[in-house]
Amino acid sequence: MKEQQDRRLGYRLRRDRHFEAPFEVVVPQERRPRAEQAPHKDHVHKELKHHQELAAKLQDQLLRTAAEFENFRKRTRRDMQQNIESANRDLLEAVLPVLDNFGRALANPGSSVEALHDGLQMVDKQLIDTLGRFGLQKIEALGQPFDPNLHEAIATDASEEYPDNHVIEVLQDGYTLNGRLLRPAMVRVARN
Repeated sequence: MKEQQDRRLGYRLRRDRHFEAPFEVVVPQERRPRAEQAPHKDHVHKELKHHQELAAKLQDQLLRTAAEFENFRKRTRRDMQQNIESANRDLLEAVLPVLDNFGRALANPGSSVEALHDGLQMVDKQLIDTLGRFGLQKIEALGQPFDPNLHEAIATDASEEYPDNHVIEVLQDGYTLNGRLLRPAMVRVARN
């Protein structure tokens, strides 16, 4: 574009006859390529080789990092699986004495139904205490206001004994595990 402008200027100058000799466009000094400023082939080849080596090095680092990340994912998955198995083993080891006592209660029912009932109540309490050590808590629902986050209403009944929208009967106990709902309690709710 600059050359076109210079040519137009030269044409106008010739046309106006300011110069009798043919006009020569002079490019300013800073725009002339100098031999000492021109890149040499050797220099270009060196830079190209340097950039190729750098690209190869970065690609190698990328592949190593990707492999390390994949190994980390596999190791994390394996560790998580081992932790789950360990937690299951700990829970089952804690429940085994309850299972033993339950077997004893069935093998020796005692002389009366009350004795068997008392033995089964002790096994039930032992089981609840054991599971409680692992974070399992029973939801106390009877007589409490209905909470849809903790209770599942199966039916509603009129009740003079309980206020409106309170649990009048627990059909199935609900449980939380470490403060999070595991299973809602199935309940009947008072509607007056």
